[in-house]
Amino acid sequence: ILPQLNCPKIFIDRDHLYGHNMLCPYDVPVTNLYTKIFYPDPSDIGYILIRQPHEVLPTSVALQFLRITHSKPLIVAAHNGEPSETIAFFQQVMASIDFEQWELRLATLLPLKHPNLAPFLIHYYPLVELFSAIDLLITGAGYNSVAESTAFNIRVLFRPFPRPVDQQWERVKNKDLFFETSEPQEIRELIKHKLITHFPLHLPNKLQGAENIAAYIAKHITAKKSYT
Repeated sequence: ILPQLNCPKIFIDRDHLYGHNMLCPYDVPVTNLYTKIFYPDPSDIGYILIRQPHEVLPTSVALQFLRITHSKPLIVAAHNGEPSETIAFFQQVMASIDFEQWELRLATLLPLKHPNLAPFLIHYYPLVELFSAIDLLITGAGYNSVAESTAFNIRVLFRPFPRPVDQQWERVKNKDLFFETSEPQEIRELIKHKLITHFPLHLPNKLQGAENIAAYIAKHITAKKSYT
């Protein structure tokens, strides 16, 4: 379709936010079909997010959606990959949880039919609205998960997944993470460390990435029209 479109085509490489090219080598030539490639920098442009601080729910309201009535630290594992992958990830997290000390919720939009997971499942979008009630987020290392947890400065533990066009490990290689082969005890220790580490929360800044990129695109299109 791209070659047939007789208009400016802009490729927004969001992952240069992290100083890495996440596209696998065989996908890079696809960018040649675009008239402009834009590398947004969060220190200048801001993060590309779907919610602003005032849209995050108050803690008491978020806890209701999460079905939490206890005062234990709340851990939320979130994933929306293939059903088998998502179930395996949730089972790995469950095997690592100390249920006497922690509460657990499993967030997904998939209609998973698994009896062991059912009591912990929540279906809520976007999860960022519930960040006020989450003590630790355990999630994959997709762009949105990394950008939201970074911008909103919440405790997070990453589990990168292999993808054909996305090298998730590169995105979080300098952060706390675990893998498919990690043992439950190892993950449990990571969780303990994250929960006891002092983590001063603050309101995010530089959140106007989408608006700034839209302004950039509009300016680029206007410039194109002026000399075509």
